[in-house]
Amino acid sequence: MTIRTKADRYYRFSDDIELMTGSRPNYYWLICWKFISPVAMLGILIASVIDMSVSGAGYEAWNAVLGLKYEREWPIWCKALIGILICVSVLWIPIVAILQ
Repeated sequence: MTIRTKADRYYRFSDDIELMTGSRPNYYWLICWKFISPVAMLGILIASVIDMSVSGAGYEAWNAVLGLKYEREWPIWCKALIGILICVSVLWIPIVAILQ
C-alpha cells in the first residue's frame, strides 16, 4: 500500500464525516480517530488482561451472617464466557485488516 493510497483513505473518511455532519473534521479529530484512539483502546485491553491474570478475577459478595463483604472467585464458566466475548469482539479487527 502506498502513501498516496493511505492519504486517499483519510480524505474519503473526511468526506464521509462531512456528509454526515455537514462540516469537515479538522486534523486533530482525524489523528484521534485514526491513531490515538485505537492505540489507547489496545493499551486498555492489554492492561485489563494483565491485571486480570495477575490479581485474579473476582467479585465482592455480601455475607449476611457476618455483615461483611468478602472476595469470591468467578466460576470457570464465567471466565470462559469473558474470554469468548473478548475474542469475538476483538479478533475481527486483525482478520479484516489482513483480508484487505
